[in-house]
Amino acid sequence: MAGFLAQGTSIKLIDGNEQLVEQLHVDDDILTYDFESNRVIFAKIVRIEKKESSQGIRIRALDYEITCSPETEFFTESTSTGIVAAKDIKEGDTVLYFDLFSPVVGTVETVEKRTEPHTFYALTISDYGNVIGNNLVMKC
Repeated sequence: MAGFLAQGTSIKLIDGNEQLVEQLHVDDDILTYDFESNRVIFAKIVRIEKKESSQGIRIRALDYEITCSPETEFFTESTSTGIVAAKDIKEGDTVLYFDLFSPVVGTVETVEKRTEPHTFYALTISDYGNVIGNNLVMKC
């Protein structure tokens, strides 16, 4: 798994609504982004893993904020691979986010290491491994 999302993260559902990651269930359909076809598609959750940790990274970009595990990967134009782990993101880096189902590149405004206890969730989904959480796109 590429990373964990903190409790309270909103995940985009197939109907366009959002649901908190801790309220999701196996077989729920969520929105994901297919980079090959350059479109939003849906995928089914096939597994949910939960863990407790005091290590987290809070990232804020264009009024969107997310707390995740340090290994959570984001899509970016700031690296040659197009992917960067949360622990390596720096202010001024770019990340992919969604605005009304359209992918947009935004600039990271703040990155903070968080050391308070968090409940984190990892989603395993069918077909594609990209999740839209708090409007930011992450590998799952």
